[in-house]
Amino acid sequence: MNTANPAHRARLCCLLAGLLPALLAGCGDGRPERVPVSGRVTYQGEPVTTGTVYFWPEQGPQARGTIGPDGRYRLRTFEKEDGAVPGKHTVTIEAKEVSAGGPDPKSMDEEFELFSDPDAESLAKPRVRWLVPEQYANRATSGLTAEVTPDGNTINFDLPVEP
Repeated sequence: MNTANPAHRARLCCLLAGLLPALLAGCGDGRPERVPVSGRVTYQGEPVTTGTVYFWPEQGPQARGTIGPDGRYRLRTFEKEDGAVPGKHTVTIEAKEVSAGGPDPKSMDEEFELFSDPDAESLAKPRVRWLVPEQYANRATSGLTAEVTPDGNTINFDLPVEP
């Protein structure tokens, strides 16, 4: 194309101006496509009030969402509420409360007794109380799956009493 000719130069500018938006739209953030995913987690018919939902895709990065007091979650992969990659996912739900092991020693004498008592070690270990059965926290045993589609995704989990 002869760019010295003003008519050719104008056509070239129009062509580039038309292609530029298409080229920029294809750039994206360089990360895999994600779509919004939200839902609710219940156990024995009641909302699970704390914990984390994990979506493990067959390919691509894992997504996670914090469970709120009403049992609702929204997934994120890279940024807040950016969702999960489309496709099939294994799902795990980790919902537990961790509490301190035993009472804090009140004096140096109590602290010495605590460390010299062989049974006291078990008192110092944190205690874990699972809010849903522990099996749901493991990819191999959760039995939970989800299909994330390119459209809107509301995916609820009503966990049975026995997994």
